Order: sequence, then C-alpha cells, then structure tokens
Amino acid sequence: MNNSELSLKEAINQASPLYMLPKDPVLDDVLIPALKNSLSLNMMFGYFSSGSFSEIAPGLATFLKNSDGILQLVICPVVTEDDYHLFSQNQNELAKKIQRILIDDIPNEDLIANHTLECLAWLIYQKRLIIKIALMKNGGIYHTKCWLFEDKQNSAALHGSSNATLSGLTKNKEQLTLSRDWIGGEDAITINLRLRREFEDIWSLKDQALNVFDLSEAVGKNILMKFNQLISNLVMKLKQKNYI
Repeated sequence: MNNSELSLKEAINQASPLYMLPKDPVLDDVLIPALKNSLSLNMMFGYFSSGSFSEIAPGLATFLKNSDGILQLVICPVVTEDDYHLFSQNQNELAKKIQRILIDDIPNEDLIANHTLECLAWLIYQKRLIIKIALMKNGGIYHTKCWLFEDKQNSAALHGSSNATLSGLTKNKEQLTLSRDWIGGEDAITINLRLRREFEDIWSLKDQALNVFDLSEAVGKNILMKFNQLISNLVMKLKQKNYI
C-alpha cells in the first residue's frame, strides 16, 4: 500500500512535456517525484547501469518503503563490468554482498546513493527487481528507452534517447518526452497505451522480433556481455575495415 501524500498526477502535473539533457532537471522534475508516488515502474532500455539508481535514490527509497511494487526491467545484454559480476552471482553470493550494509531492512536513500551495487543485490535477492534480457532476432540491438510509471488512477511514460545510465541521465546530450494520460488528449493516451502494450508483449514473450531471457538464463547461456568487450569488438571491426 502506497502511503505517499501525492498522486502520480499531482507529483508531476507541472512538469515540462520535453526535457533536453543535461541542462533540464528531469531527475528532480519527473523521475524522482514520479517514482515516489507510483505503485509500479516498468522500464525498457538499451543500456542500463546500476549508477542510474544512485541518481534516483530519493525516489527509489520512497518507492521501496511505501509500496510492495516490483521493478521490472528489460535491457540489452551489454552491461558494465561491475553489474556483469553482480548479475552473475547466485542467491548465496548475493546474500553475502547484502550483509555488508544491511540484513532485512529496506535500503534508504543514503544506502542507495552510496552503496548502489549492494542495494542492487538486495533488490535482486528480494525479488523487488526482475530483469529480463532482450536480443533482436535479426541481429540488431534492443534499444528502447522508456520509464513507465503508474498509480491507481493514472499512468505516465518518460521516453526518448536517454538510457538508464549515469551518463545518460547526467552527462550526455539527450532528449526525453513526458507523456501523461491526463494531459495531451488522445495522443498522450495512445502513447501510454502503446508503450505499455509493447512492454507487456516483451515481458510475456509475445514479441516475435525478440528472444527474451530471464537474467539467470542469460547468465547460464553466457549471453551477457561486458561493455568494455563491446568497445573492444567495435575497435577490432573498425581496424579490420581500415577505418582506424
């Protein structure tokens, strides 16, 4: 049960429909207040890094405390080295990592901001975060970028060019559009419904363009790739073509 004082609508009603990063305050205007006042959060990203959770720590801590909602995340298989090692750990190894900072307590804002990997381990261990890995069947890259917030009355989608990475939220030149089902008429409603249907199709394995794996299955099949491996492969291909 969510005990927040605001509804999702009240929390982000005054937010801009468009954010140009890094100059516009999308974290303070949208991501943190929306998460504080949501009952669910579904996410689709090309690239994800645990560092992004440190940036939304105030919202994430409130979400975890005030609701029993589960974070659902679909990403491509390329992750940072730290996240790669964390995702590869079994339940016993996750439990040991968690015990460095907490046992049964829900992580607070300070822990999420300063001990993000341990908190990510807690989320996975407690099944408050479920991750699925998406591979394009045609050899392309799964590259959607979207946050889907919802409470009992309303829904909102933040979508555009920004991945859920530290650079994507705080450093890169990015564009994000906020679509709310109570502002913008039929277009906003259609966008929200279409993005939610897209997520549901992927999550339920109905998207025929994708192979989708649970995180443990992706680990077992060696599908995950470290980001530095991707860069090395790209450099090798460029050298083979005499571009560098």
